[in-house]
Amino acid sequence: MPDEKLCRRCARVLPLSAFYTRKSGHRCGRPTAYCKECCSVENKAFHATPEGKLSHKRRHLQQFYGMSIEEHRRMYAEQNGCCKICGEPVSYDSRDTCVDHSHKTGKIRGILCGRCNRLLGYIETTPHLVSLCLEYAETEGGQ
Repeated sequence: MPDEKLCRRCARVLPLSAFYTRKSGHRCGRPTAYCKECCSVENKAFHATPEGKLSHKRRHLQQFYGMSIEEHRRMYAEQNGCCKICGEPVSYDSRDTCVDHSHKTGKIRGILCGRCNRLLGYIETTPHLVSLCLEYAETEGGQ
């Protein structure tokens, strides 16, 4: 077996270590047609397109929350495009739009803005600090 291979994208002859190994299909265990560097360039270009962003979002929703893109869109529409806690509008495609879920049960509760999602995370992990923070704000000249 040769120690080098021709990359079909950049036409360079490179060591086999410069190629990924296929993980499935009839060519399983064999090197890919493109070198790692060309694959990286191609993947970055694809993920910059609307189709690539949608593909990433679809995979993320399924992997982390077990929900389809259609379920996510329906939930977003049911909330009129707003955060379920503060009611502020959230952009569907923003990285700061979060799927809120219970870390104990995994149940999806709604779509939140990043600020409310972070705040809720702090409250859930350290609930005793909420009253202390409110008390502090009042006694130290707040409001």
